[in-house]
Amino acid sequence: MWGADNVSIDNCRIISSGTNYLSSGLNISSYTNGVYAGSHDLSLTNSEIVGGYYGLYFYQYSVTPTQNVVIENNRFIDQFYRGVHIYYVNDLQFNNNYLNSSSYYAYAYGFYFSHINNGSISGNYVEGSISWPMYGMYFGNVQGDLSAFMPVTNNRVYMPNSVLGWGMYAHQNLFVEYAFNSVYMSGASSTEGMHFTNGGYNKFKNNIVKVEGVNATAFSLTGNSIYQMDYNAFSAPNGYVGYKYVAQASLNNWVSATGFDSNSVELLNVFSNGVTLKVCTDSLYGVGVSLPLYTHDFEGEPRQNLPCIGADEFMPVSEFGFDNQTLCNGDTLELSQYYFDTVVWNMLDTSNTISVTSLGTQTLEVFGVCGSGVDTFNVVAQQIASILDTNLCEGTTAILESGISNATYLWNDGSTDSTFTVDSAQVVWVSVLDTFGCTASDTASITQSMNVNLPDSTTFCEDDSVELGAVRSGVYSWSTGDTTQTIFVSSTGYYSVTLIDQNCTSSDSVYVDEILNPIALFSDSVDHFTAVFTNLSTYADSFLWDFGDGTTSNQEHPVHIYPWTNWPNETYLVTLIVYNQCGADTFSLVIWFTSIGIEEYEYLSNIQVYPNPNNGVFNINVEQAATSRLNIEVVDATGRVVFVKDFGNIQGDFNQEIRLNDAAPGIYFVRVILNNESAAYRIVVE
Repeated sequence: MWGADNVSIDNCRIISSGTNYLSSGLNISSYTNGVYAGSHDLSLTNSEIVGGYYGLYFYQYSVTPTQNVVIENNRFIDQFYRGVHIYYVNDLQFNNNYLNSSSYYAYAYGFYFSHINNGSISGNYVEGSISWPMYGMYFGNVQGDLSAFMPVTNNRVYMPNSVLGWGMYAHQNLFVEYAFNSVYMSGASSTEGMHFTNGGYNKFKNNIVKVEGVNATAFSLTGNSIYQMDYNAFSAPNGYVGYKYVAQASLNNWVSATGFDSNSVELLNVFSNGVTLKVCTDSLYGVGVSLPLYTHDFEGEPRQNLPCIGADEFMPVSEFGFDNQTLCNGDTLELSQYYFDTVVWNMLDTSNTISVTSLGTQTLEVFGVCGSGVDTFNVVAQQIASILDTNLCEGTTAILESGISNATYLWNDGSTDSTFTVDSAQVVWVSVLDTFGCTASDTASITQSMNVNLPDSTTFCEDDSVELGAVRSGVYSWSTGDTTQTIFVSSTGYYSVTLIDQNCTSSDSVYVDEILNPIALFSDSVDHFTAVFTNLSTYADSFLWDFGDGTTSNQEHPVHIYPWTNWPNETYLVTLIVYNQCGADTFSLVIWFTSIGIEEYEYLSNIQVYPNPNNGVFNINVEQAATSRLNIEVVDATGRVVFVKDFGNIQGDFNQEIRLNDAAPGIYFVRVILNNESAAYRIVVE
């Protein structure tokens, strides 16, 4: 095909009987009518190419490389010179192809790749013969990107020929990752399992290289084409592990010379099947490094967390089987077993994966190149989350656990710890995701017993009692010997109680005092129209006086001035009512006044109070021949003193202005006292 675009060949058989360089099973070129035109979007899949000088001859040019080429799942049989020749392609997918030939041509190539940019070369198998080919897989100017190394993985090269040869030959490669490949060579002398020259920034990990010939070399390195190389397996029982500058007879020498392969291994025997390059060597099991981009081996079996080295992922019989498995409620348990030729579940199912929906015993049998074995295990129910209902004592905490360990937790407050601390009454729930992927949940009721709480003190009234107790239920024990929730007491003293509520015990005490009923009593002292009352009541804390003239007071010891009258004698019934929290009591007394005019006091005959009425400002004039002590006080009609002053000793004509500041209109009494003799004058403030 010349200058072909958008061509797909699938499930075909192409046969060529020629053996010269002009014959090919399939020839694709971009040369058309003397012009180089790049092809794109070409695929060859699921086909068999038989015979020809080339099985597939794919020749493009650097000016216009072919884009997007897919060559997968094909068989190349009995080519004379090269099974596949691919030149100048961008994004090549060359995967899972098989090559075998009975050709005798000494300088043949199995798969030849040159000037390939990006793509994948994986899962291919070169099964050589006693004399063919010389190069199993040739990589010239193959490169990926720094951010996306091109994978060359899971390839197998089996070359039992006794002549000079190279299993994999890499020249001028850049950003290519060689991983999980297996190479076997039996040629002697200068035979090399893998040869890297020039180029740079290539990786080489988890590969097996075995050479059996005398003086053969497992790995030859020229220049600095490799920058990461480790976790590989080398076997060169009759030759050299490696060559860099000089031949390195052992792995230790190779590590010292290159600084690579500090975690690699050197073995005598590697492959359990020398043709398919399958492995059962325990020392290669789980000793590779995990490379997350490469998840399956050449058979499509999943790589294990710690993978095996080489193209074949295997499992020793001693390692297969299961611990007891957990079946989540209402779910299906998927169980898988790979790495053996035959797998039998419960003597019925031969698939690699089964679905289990019921509990009970399961049997697994395996058969393969690594041996055979039987394992019996149980499928058990998932763990059940259980948080217990709990009662807290006041001031304490409790730590709740779900009953499932090594899980992921979510509590009702959003916390994710394995435990939950509570210090109050509440409803708590938890959701648990266990290590088997099962979800369980539970809810608990948290109650709290509060301590018994009595007041520091309380009282009861005379001839009565007071109730002591608490609203919480429980078992009570009082200092009185009572066991009821509440008791009634009628004696002064201390009382204590102990409460047992579920698992909590608390105690408290109270002092009880008796309040006696109030008793009203008073005495009086009358001087003209002024009465001074002395309160003699007991056990009272508030008072109400009725002075009998239509006025009252709440003072404890009031002084009251009665209104001026012209009657020579006046009586009033004074009543006192006293109170406390337990009740009231009343006491009454009649008081008597004798009106005495000013004319009865001759030495006061020269006292004048004027003007009257007035506006709260008035004068007092006193003419006194002998030296006398003068006191003046003014009282309003309610008995409240609004002015008082001691003027000391006076003699002769004494005149004083009196000012009643902010005096309200009404009747006032001016009391003038000379040497303890007094006279009262009624004035009106307007």
